[in-house]
Amino acid sequence: MSASQPSPHKDLSTTLSPPPPSPAARESQLELQRLTLLYQALPAALLAGGGCAIALVLVDWEIVPHNALLGWLAYQASLAAGRYRLTRAFTASKPTTNDLASWNRLFLAGTSLAGLGWGMTAIFLFPSSSPAHQLFLAFILGGITAGASSSLAPRFDAFLSFAVPTLLPLLIRLLTLGTGQAVAMAVCTLLFSLLMVYTAFRMSSTVLELLRLKDHNAHLVDQLSLQLQEGAQMELFLNVKTEHHRFVMEYAQDLIYRTDRSGRFTFINPAVVRILGYHETELLGHRSLDLVHPDHRRATEHFYIRQFLRKIPSTYYEFPMVTRNGPVIWVGQNVQLLQREGEVTGFQAVLRDISARKQAEEALRISQDRYRALFESSPEMLLTVDATGILLAVNSTTSLKLGYGPEELIGKPVTLIVHPEDHATLQRHFADCLHHPGDILRWEFRKIRKDGTVLWAREAARAVRNQEGRYDLVIACENVTERKGIEDALTQTRQLLESIVEHIPHMVFLKQADGLRFVQINRAGEQLLGLKRETLLGKNDFDFFPREQAEHFTQRDREVLAGHSLLDIPAEPIQTKDLGLRWLHTKKLPLYDQAGIPRYLLGISEDITERKQREEIERLRLDTLQTQQAVLHQLAEHPAIHTGHPADAFAVITEDAARTCAVERAGIWLFDETRSALVLHDVYEAKTGQHTRGRTLSVGQYPAYLRALEHEPYSLAAQDARTDPRTSELAPSYLQTLGIVALLGAPIRRHGRVIGVLSLEHIGTTRVWSTEERTFAASLAAIATLTLEATDRRRAQESLEQHLRERSTELRRTTAHLETIIEESPLAIIELDHVGHVTTWNAAAAAMFGWTKEEVLGRELPYVPAGQEEASEALWQSVMSGRASRNLELRRLRKDGTLVDVNMWGSLLHGHRNQTLGSIGFFIDVTEHKLLEDQLRQAHKMEGIGRLAGGVAHDFNNLLTVINGCAALLLDQVRHEDPLHDSLAEILSAGQRAAALTKQLLAFSRRQVLALEVFDLNEALVSMAAMIERLIGEDIALSKDLVAVPCTIRADRGQIDQVVLNLAVNAKDACPRAGA
Repeated sequence: MSASQPSPHKDLSTTLSPPPPSPAARESQLELQRLTLLYQALPAALLAGGGCAIALVLVDWEIVPHNALLGWLAYQASLAAGRYRLTRAFTASKPTTNDLASWNRLFLAGTSLAGLGWGMTAIFLFPSSSPAHQLFLAFILGGITAGASSSLAPRFDAFLSFAVPTLLPLLIRLLTLGTGQAVAMAVCTLLFSLLMVYTAFRMSSTVLELLRLKDHNAHLVDQLSLQLQEGAQMELFLNVKTEHHRFVMEYAQDLIYRTDRSGRFTFINPAVVRILGYHETELLGHRSLDLVHPDHRRATEHFYIRQFLRKIPSTYYEFPMVTRNGPVIWVGQNVQLLQREGEVTGFQAVLRDISARKQAEEALRISQDRYRALFESSPEMLLTVDATGILLAVNSTTSLKLGYGPEELIGKPVTLIVHPEDHATLQRHFADCLHHPGDILRWEFRKIRKDGTVLWAREAARAVRNQEGRYDLVIACENVTERKGIEDALTQTRQLLESIVEHIPHMVFLKQADGLRFVQINRAGEQLLGLKRETLLGKNDFDFFPREQAEHFTQRDREVLAGHSLLDIPAEPIQTKDLGLRWLHTKKLPLYDQAGIPRYLLGISEDITERKQREEIERLRLDTLQTQQAVLHQLAEHPAIHTGHPADAFAVITEDAARTCAVERAGIWLFDETRSALVLHDVYEAKTGQHTRGRTLSVGQYPAYLRALEHEPYSLAAQDARTDPRTSELAPSYLQTLGIVALLGAPIRRHGRVIGVLSLEHIGTTRVWSTEERTFAASLAAIATLTLEATDRRRAQESLEQHLRERSTELRRTTAHLETIIEESPLAIIELDHVGHVTTWNAAAAAMFGWTKEEVLGRELPYVPAGQEEASEALWQSVMSGRASRNLELRRLRKDGTLVDVNMWGSLLHGHRNQTLGSIGFFIDVTEHKLLEDQLRQAHKMEGIGRLAGGVAHDFNNLLTVINGCAALLLDQVRHEDPLHDSLAEILSAGQRAAALTKQLLAFSRRQVLALEVFDLNEALVSMAAMIERLIGEDIALSKDLVAVPCTIRADRGQIDQVVLNLAVNAKDACPRAGA
């Protein structure tokens, strides 16, 4: 506790005089009093209204229909009972101003419904009703309204909520009657209504003023009583003050003492000695601070020094004191300054032992800490709300689950987190909880999160008293949103299943396993059996069905319960009350309890009576269709029809038509070439079994019949052909002569044009032709059309076959000619299909590449060298895309691994309608041509070299001539022993050898005229060895293998040298590492 808080002290006048209520509170009290007057007057008003209602019923009993009167009376009685219960509830609940709005709305709703009930009596006014009856009703309603003005006088709006729905329908009804008397009554009623409204308004104002005056008088009386009480209290206080002071000092349980201005004891009461254990002599004259516990003495001294210096009149401070026996006690001390003429003369203190309170506070603090820890750590939402609905505390779980911060909730109304539709219910539950403090009440509400989403919470609330003595609500909330969702889903599922079962078109029933009594049946079951649900429930089959049938049902039910499995009864008869004999498709199965014991038998029965009837009709129709289909199938496979022989085919068609459709005559008529007559190609007479043909009918005599055939998509059916406007033209000349009554004609069409008719003729009586018969006749007409088309096809086929034979002979001849050309062509011809496989490989291709036709047909091209696959694929794609290749130089592989140079021409092959079939290529071997070209280029090269060598040799020979001549002249002039002689001889010898070399070069270049001479070939070869060695290079060795004897020949020495040089060059080129 704070040491600076003053001692709590209340003035006597404040204690005796509570503050007056605010104007708003006084107005709320007045409104509550007015509402209470309304509820108190309601029973008498209900009794009077009941009497008026009975009187009205008695008067109108002979005029108004009894059902309407009794219905109206029941409405009045139920409404009066409800309003009476409302009055009892109001009285029992003792409402406060907080409940004013809800009770006010309920009362106004009741008066409005009551007024509407009385206003409904205006429907009892009929144009034929007597004026007396009309006047009676007007008086009744006017009197009821006038009487209500007194019972509803406390509230004008309550009167209006009753008077308007009561009199307005009467006024409207009187005005709509249109009679003068009714209009006059309406005017009078309106004037009377205005008068009553004014009177009610004045009465309501008067009541309000009376209540306010009463409240004011009560307030004045309270103030006067308080003032008298205050005077008496003051006088008593003055009389006992002295005695009270003495008594307090002597017998007070609190410690009382005085000190001088230095804080030394000058007076102590007996309680000081008793509680602290010191003798009076041990304290008087000593400092009071010496009794303070040393740990608190300095703070206490500072506190009272501040009081002394600031001259604070009164202070309160708590501190521990040390007793004589050693224990420490806590005291709370009120200290007052003793002053005289503005100077402090001392202190007067009152101490109270608060050790027990301190211990209680410590225990409370520990308890509060424990509660706060539990409050904050609880996984459930915990809230504390005061009696007015203001949130006082929320734990972290509440903030987390609702999305609010604690500061956003504390101090706010609890309705902030409650769904708006649950506010009124919440207030009622809070009121119940406050009226039953200590009881735990439970409910479920929808809460609203900060983001607007809804959370269902199951709450347990208890009213507990706070420190101020008022009640707060402690609420624990469990999030049951998921459970509510499951419950709602289960509820919806149950309702959905019940709705499905109730509205399913089949009978669904449930029987007890014990006794096989009906416990549930749906609407379809009621309608099927013709019995009400109330009649069926609790009874078994023997109560409704014949004994034999009931025994059959019971036996089947017991089989299901004993067999523990589904029983499917495809068809069983049942005798119903209203529908007679019905056929049902029933499924039954047992339903078990948790112990696995059958408790119920569930059955579902589908009424299949109409389906069985349809099935029977459908079976007969299917038999007819199967018969017709078999006939049509046989006809379709008949040789005469699909091979195109009309005479035989028409005979078969008419005979099968007559037998299948059970008619006396069946015929096929076709137009002639001019379409001027119908010619009978075949008619079969069932009676005689004979076929006839040849009769004709003129087309011009039967225009309506022919038009009907043109417009009839399938078949023309005449139940009575003699009177049918479409066929009556045939009666005189055809129908009557043969006794034909019913006629079924199916037009025979080709290319959308009618070319004839298939006629089925019934003799003797009229006949209704079925859809199947009409369809069958149309199918027979179609088969007749197929026969004619087959005839045309047969004839066209025969013509086409003859033409094909002629063309095939010509094609074979042309094909053989082309094959001979391709096979004997000197060009290699190769065809590929669209995927690149070989389809043609002639003899020239086999000779060029080495693969036979059998080795390559149907495979990919084998002659593509390694590394050129992509280029070859690109070339093939180019040709397949339509770009022709012309004179392409390619190098391809032979089967033996050698390469061959070819020139290729390629193009795309097209078939029928420009369809791409593949590609074709023509190849020419140009390997030898390439070799000749290389040799020619080499010859031209050598000729150039020879020309160059000849020119150089000629010029060099001129130089050598000078050198050799000069050397010879010098040699002649020098003596033999002269040292220069050998050098000159060597120069002359070298010049001669060089001259010989130039001679060889001139011979090589063919610039020298052939000079035939006889010489030794061995010598010539030896002389050329040096030139050959330089020509072939150092990496090739030259070996000479000459005969020992001279080999003389007569030839041009230069030509021989040229031949030898050419051989040496060829040999050099043939070497592995030296050849080009």
